Amino acid sequence: MTVTAAVAMRSQINYEHVHQIAAQAFKALDVGHIESIYQKAIVLDLMLCGHKCECEKTMPIVYKEQQIGFVRADMFINDRIVVELKAVATVQPAHLQQVRRYGKLLQTSEMMLINFPLSGILEVHAFSAETGKFVKMQALECRAATDARS
Repeated sequence: MTVTAAVAMRSQINYEHVHQIAAQAFKALDVGHIESIYQKAIVLDLMLCGHKCECEKTMPIVYKEQQIGFVRADMFINDRIVVELKAVATVQPAHLQQVRRYGKLLQTSEMMLINFPLSGILEVHAFSAETGKFVKMQALECRAATDARS
């Protein structure tokens, strides 16, 4: 792939593409894993599609011109989309605030929170620059059709 083609492909990433990749990984891996397992699968698929993905993107916390700590975003895709992953029963407002903080630190308005709950229904929240709020994307059933567990 040429440098020009790679740059063009990177600019094509959007929320829906990330959503589909996460759903594909969740369906293949099934429920019950820690978020780092899903992260590795998503990163692999993103890289196979030619996207750049930084994992555990470290951001300093500065107070009175002194670095007093740091936080880490799970993924930063193509230097544009910050993605935080969770494997919890229910997304809480604090989780969305965490992603908003990462977006501010990384100077991007493209933010997503992806949750892999035990219910098997992928939960994705994407930030809307129009409304200034997170919007829940269409839920995707990610359990295999032959999965008889309830």
